[in-house]
Amino acid sequence: MRGTLVAQIVLVFVAVGFFAATDGVASFLAALYGGAVAVVNTALLAWRLQQGKRHMHADGIRHLKSFYRSGVERLVAVLGLLAVGFGFLKLVPLPLLMGFVAGQVGFLLSGLIKTKANN
Repeated sequence: MRGTLVAQIVLVFVAVGFFAATDGVASFLAALYGGAVAVVNTALLAWRLQQGKRHMHADGIRHLKSFYRSGVERLVAVLGLLAVGFGFLKLVPLPLLMGFVAGQVGFLLSGLIKTKANN
């Protein structure tokens, strides 16, 4: 999971650097916030993964419930944080979304890289 976070953070900083260079401070902050939302999403997943390892010998129903609960928690967290960014903080929408997308692409790419390395 550490490699995933590193990939996310690197891509977020690339996006943040782009917006800082082209659009200024407001876009820089929005992209940084969007990237942080993606990293929080991954951190929640890592936390649930660690909890699942501690309760490894639980029954299948318990694992399934935990899986669904984790998905709902992460969805609510992402939607809530994005809503705060758009509504309450009034951050610039495009850089915010692009920072979030950069973080999510980092998550996906790290999985692809791990898969290729294992083959």
